[in-house]
Amino acid sequence: MTLPLRKTRVPGGDELRPYLEEIDGNQWYSNYGPLVSRLEEKLEAQFGVPPGCVLTVSSATAGLQLCLRNPAYQNQEAGYCAIPGFAFPAVGCVAEASLSPPVICDVEEATWQLQPTSLPSELIPQLDAAMPVSCFGAPLNVSGWSAFAENSGVSVIFDAAWCFGSLIPAKQPSVVSLHASKVLGIGEGGFVLSTDTELIRELRERANFGLGKSRLVERSAGMNAKMSEFAAAVALAALDGWPEREAAAKKLASLYLSRFSDMRKIKILPGFDGSWASAAFAVRMPADCVTRVREALAARSIETRQWWSPQISMNPAFEGIRVADDTDMSHTLAAEVLNLPFHEYVTEEHVDIIADTVIGVVHG
Repeated sequence: MTLPLRKTRVPGGDELRPYLEEIDGNQWYSNYGPLVSRLEEKLEAQFGVPPGCVLTVSSATAGLQLCLRNPAYQNQEAGYCAIPGFAFPAVGCVAEASLSPPVICDVEEATWQLQPTSLPSELIPQLDAAMPVSCFGAPLNVSGWSAFAENSGVSVIFDAAWCFGSLIPAKQPSVVSLHASKVLGIGEGGFVLSTDTELIRELRERANFGLGKSRLVERSAGMNAKMSEFAAAVALAALDGWPEREAAAKKLASLYLSRFSDMRKIKILPGFDGSWASAAFAVRMPADCVTRVREALAARSIETRQWWSPQISMNPAFEGIRVADDTDMSHTLAAEVLNLPFHEYVTEEHVDIIADTVIGVVHG
């Protein structure tokens, strides 16, 4: 039997039934219904922010599009949006569709992420926005990016897709995914969190075609990015079981950390310390070892993936995207980072087999 890379347990029928019965009783299925409202309130409580700081969306991609296409974020004519070279291709798709064309910048080796200090100084005056991306849930440099936004006038949107277990609230919007691959997976969905309640109010209008209270599109044309009541039902049921899911993720993290600490040639995802619930375990090793590790684990029916390989600029559809400088570190990480199985069905015995195999190939 194959051990998959990811295996999310979404709520089952018994867990969903009370919420589905409520939908039947309300006969309200979309357009910011009562379950969506309750979910937003629960998410605000989860992250310790005041009312009005969370907007649920149909997907994290839709949430990023809402933020990047917000006219309030367009500070300069024909300005660019900085995106990292090491990230999932969806980042490039979102930026390509925005009002600000993307420019690819390199990430820092110490964090595997785009940082304010890694932006070329000559590029900053040309930017409307920057979209730093969390690597597999590792905490984002919220304080550094917030200071950058205040000092430069460049809008910052956090792609916090993997960050349900590690989210740090800020004025700058963070977009979190509830996709099945994430630590709180519901199938499809997401939310935007910002302590700027006026921004959330504007995004709420734009997620419903731009319609305001007058039922007219007054400020700007929007899109349909609303979460349905059915998706909210799954999310509410998943939140009911979050404490157990969070504890299981932290326990698995401690197992992996105990086996992969103090390795010479194997580096763990920066920031992965077991203090937050993750949906992924990523390690970096010499590029010439990656294929051999994958083959050795596949022989044991264990799935792996180079989730963000190749780097974004190597995707044929993005060949025309501007690249600000060399993206050597993005290219290196795309070749050297490997994701190993991480979910509640991974046992201590699995971790031992995985660790022995990886360490045997790389250090053998």
